[in-house]
Formats: sequence, structure tokens, C-alpha cells
Amino acid sequence: MNASPQTSLTEKQSRFELATSKLVLQASLADIKLVCFRFISTLDEDLKHFLEGHSKIDPRIKPTAHMMRLAKDFAVIKDGDFVWTRTPEYDRLGEIAESLGLRWGGRWDSLNDIYHVEYKDGL
Repeated sequence: MNASPQTSLTEKQSRFELATSKLVLQASLADIKLVCFRFISTLDEDLKHFLEGHSKIDPRIKPTAHMMRLAKDFAVIKDGDFVWTRTPEYDRLGEIAESLGLRWGGRWDSLNDIYHVEYKDGL
């Protein structure tokens, strides 16, 4: 069932949670270990990200997907350590996310955010 423009925020959040649960499961089956390191954020946290250049969205003007609980950031874990550079595991994570109807930040031209997945209309 696809979301309509009238889909409530709560329904979108529920669909997003289900999709990201599937993402974690499918990543595990692909032997990719993940940890979610950023999910819910405040205006102050997202303003800091914006001012540091980690986001293109000014949360004073428009709420971010993180503020709306419609985005998560995942880090790949290898040999017990966080991996902060693009690896084949991140590309595979992005493929899995997109196959589940999510938007993956690793495809963005303006700000390549390999850690980020978010709700996409139609999920």
C-alpha cells in the first residue's frame, strides 16, 4: 500500500520504521553489521549540522527528516570499529535501502551522505 499525500505523519513514521527494520535485517543477511547512530534530532542539533555544512536544510525554515523521525543514520561496523569512509558495504546498504523504497543519501550530488536513509513518498 503506497502512501498518499494525505498520509499522516504517524503513518509515515510507522512505514519508515518497518522499512528500516527490514533494512537492518537484510544488511545482516548480507553480512553487513550496522549501528544506528542518529535518529531523532532537535532543532538545535540540526541547526548545528546545518551551520557546520553537514546538511543543506536550514531547520529554522523547514523541519528536517530527522526532526520528523523520518530519517536515520547508520554506520557500518568492521572488525569492531566504525567505518567512516565509503566502502562496498555502504553501497550495498544503499542498494538495499532503495529496494525497500527508502531514499539513500549516498546518491545525492549536493551532499553525499552515505550514512543517511530517509522516508520517501510512496513508501
